[in-house]
Amino acid sequence: MAELRAEDIEKMEILKGDEAMAIYGAKAINGVILITTKKGIVFMPNGIAPTATESSDDLLAGFDPEANAIRNNFSDYGFWEPHLVTDEKGTVRFPVTFPDDVTKWQTFVIGMNGKRQAGIHEGAVRSFKPLMAQLAMPRFMVAGDSISGIGKILNYTPDSVSLFRSFEINDSLVFSKNEPVGRSAIDSLHFTTNRTDSLRLKYFLKRDDGYLDGEERYVPVVPLGMEESVGVFMALNRDTTVSLTFDPQLGDVNFYAQADVVDVLEQEINYVLYYVYNCNEQLASKLKLLIAQRNIDSFRGINSTKHDREIGRFINQLIKNQNDEGIWGWWSDTGTNMWITIHVMEALLQAKWYGYSVNIREQSIFDHLFWQLQSKATLDEKLALLRLFRLANMKIDYGQHIGDMAKAPFKSVTQYMKFLELKRYCGFETKTDTI
Repeated sequence: MAELRAEDIEKMEILKGDEAMAIYGAKAINGVILITTKKGIVFMPNGIAPTATESSDDLLAGFDPEANAIRNNFSDYGFWEPHLVTDEKGTVRFPVTFPDDVTKWQTFVIGMNGKRQAGIHEGAVRSFKPLMAQLAMPRFMVAGDSISGIGKILNYTPDSVSLFRSFEINDSLVFSKNEPVGRSAIDSLHFTTNRTDSLRLKYFLKRDDGYLDGEERYVPVVPLGMEESVGVFMALNRDTTVSLTFDPQLGDVNFYAQADVVDVLEQEINYVLYYVYNCNEQLASKLKLLIAQRNIDSFRGINSTKHDREIGRFINQLIKNQNDEGIWGWWSDTGTNMWITIHVMEALLQAKWYGYSVNIREQSIFDHLFWQLQSKATLDEKLALLRLFRLANMKIDYGQHIGDMAKAPFKSVTQYMKFLELKRYCGFETKTDTI
C-alpha cells in the first residue's frame, strides 16, 4: 500500500469486535483503524497511490458512464487462454472481459519456446470503484426460510456522499433510504419466501447525478423435504418376461438394463468412490472397493495395477488418522468408535493380503480389540470382532465365544443371520432349516 503522510491525517478511529466485522467481515476480527484524511486527499485501496482532488464529485466524474451498472456476473476466475502464439516481436495480445467482482485478480503467465524451455510470470490486476454497493446472500434457500440480505456501501472518496440506497426483489422495490454516507454503511433486508424456483435480489446505490452501482444475485429456492427414488431391481435369467406398472403421480420413469452383473457392481463401486467426503468410514469403504475393482480388472484381463497409487493413498491416510489410542473414530481427532475401527482394520487387512505395505502396530490394535470383546462389547460388536479375528487368523477360543452368544436373545433376524454366518466361517456345524 502507498505511504500516507502524517500531515495528511485529520483523525483516527478504532473499531473493535462486532462493529468492525459487520462492516469489513471476518478479516476485521482483531479490529479496524479508520483514518480520516484532510480535505483534498484520497487514499486508494489495493496499493493505488494517493491523489489530491477538490471533491468526491471530481473523483466520480472521472469514471466511464458505462461503469454505472448492476453487477451480476461473479466468478472465482477471470479468464483462461491456453493457446496463444507470440508475434515476431515476442508479444501477444488478446481481449479480456473480467467478471463483475471488484477485487484484486492474481495473474499467471506460462510461456514455452520452440525448444520446450518454459518460464512463468506472476502479477496482479486490481479493480476498483470509489463508491460501490455490495450484496451478501445465502447460496440457496428452502421454501419457507426466513433470511437476511446484507447490503454494504463502501465510500473511498474524501467526503460524505448523499445516496439513495435500495433493495429490490424480482424487480419490485422493497426498501429505499436517502441519507449521507461516510466511509461505509450497512443495510439489512429480512424476508421469508414460499417460492420454489428462484429469487433475484438487488442492492444498489444511486446519486442525483446518475452515478449508479450495485449487485444482483440469483438465489435458488428449493422445495422443503427430500426427494426419494422409488424403484425395483430385478435379475432376469434367460427368457424371463416381466410386466411393470408405474404410478404416474411419481413423475418420470428411468429404466436401465445391463447384461453383465459385473457392470452393476462397477456402477455401485463408482458411486462410493466419487462420494465427496473422506471420513475414516468412507476411506475404508473406498479402499475395500478399489481392491474389488482391482479384482474385477484382473478378471477382465485389464491392468489391475493402475489403482495402486490411489490404494496407497487411502492406506496412508487411514494410518495417519489413527487417534491417540492407535485406533480409529469417525475423524482423525475424534474418540474411538468400535464399528469404524473394525471396518478400517478389515480394509487394511485386505490391502495387506494383496501385497500392499500397511505399517501399523497390528498386535497392539488386536490386543485392544480383544479386551473390548471380553469387557464391554455389544452383541453386534462381538459378531463383527470375531469375524475380524477370524479374517486375521487370530488364535482364540471361537467355540466358547460362539457358545456364549448362542445363549443370548437375538434382537433381529439380521443379527441371527450374522451369527449363523460367523459359525460357518469359523468351521462349526450350522443348521440352516430355520432360514
